[in-house]
Amino acid sequence: MNFNSESSANYTDYGILGDIHQEFNSRNRLDVDWDYGVYHDAGSTVDGVNDKNAPEFVRKKAGFVYGFGSMEAMARVDLFGSINKQDYEKTRGIREGLNRETKEYGATFYYRLMPKTNALFEVKQRDLSYDRKFTSGNNAGKNPGYDITSYLVGLNWDATAKTTGYAKIGRRYRETDLRDTNNQKIDKEGYTGWEVGVSYMPVDHSVIQLSTVRDYGLEYDNPQDDTFTKGTTTTLAWSHDWTSRIGTNVSYSYTDEEVQSALATNNKDRKINTFGMSVDWKVRRFVTLSLGYQNTDRDESNIGTGATDDSYRRNVYTLSAELAI
Repeated sequence: MNFNSESSANYTDYGILGDIHQEFNSRNRLDVDWDYGVYHDAGSTVDGVNDKNAPEFVRKKAGFVYGFGSMEAMARVDLFGSINKQDYEKTRGIREGLNRETKEYGATFYYRLMPKTNALFEVKQRDLSYDRKFTSGNNAGKNPGYDITSYLVGLNWDATAKTTGYAKIGRRYRETDLRDTNNQKIDKEGYTGWEVGVSYMPVDHSVIQLSTVRDYGLEYDNPQDDTFTKGTTTTLAWSHDWTSRIGTNVSYSYTDEEVQSALATNNKDRKINTFGMSVDWKVRRFVTLSLGYQNTDRDESNIGTGATDDSYRRNVYTLSAELAI
């Protein structure tokens, strides 16, 4: 449950989440996770000042990772796939046809360089799409969407008992079957992307994590728009358990991205600074209460025709309860 200082924006999220880890033998293992529930876009509203309720959606999400090859072998491979669908069609004030869906599948190949260091090569495909269809023009009957293909190389390591990490860099290519206003097929675009993450445990009850990602994505803040993003997000987070029942989380993230139309036109430059902190209290083994605060400073500037910037500063206070079954 979440209760915000803006009373008209109060909402309750609920869902069923689960994961399974199965090691069949030393060479075969499987991880499966799923999430089904009703959630809200906390950073948006149904209709600006007229309806400040956070847009509600039904999430249907599932994924798997199948690993083949011993973790101690010179070579091994992980096969993975996932689907994440957000359905807004029954949400108050949100018109139908802007449901979002992300599908991903691919493989990561590992080659052991040293006992705790692996070289890796990853190939993956992601499909980003909205279910709205264009009703006129050169793209009548088609859905807005891109296919993103990534080719990444890098390393993952367990440098010490306290430090682990991964670094992947390569090319990402974006394709679509849509055509521009001149009925020309939109050019395939490629650029350098990366995924980097490092975790450090100074003590066994404290974790510091630094990560950065440069990638394409769906618009995450406003379900009224069928737009896409291209940019970089860097996050620094610290989690610490002060006792067996009390823990804290502190994080800061910075996002620098472009907001693009379905026809690959840059509409806006966006920069977001987000600071968050929370205190968690494990009331019972399966019940955790959290008191949190988040400050968001978003700065947008228009660079496209017809775009509307939405810059703001927002403070959010939350009280939440997590039940695990």
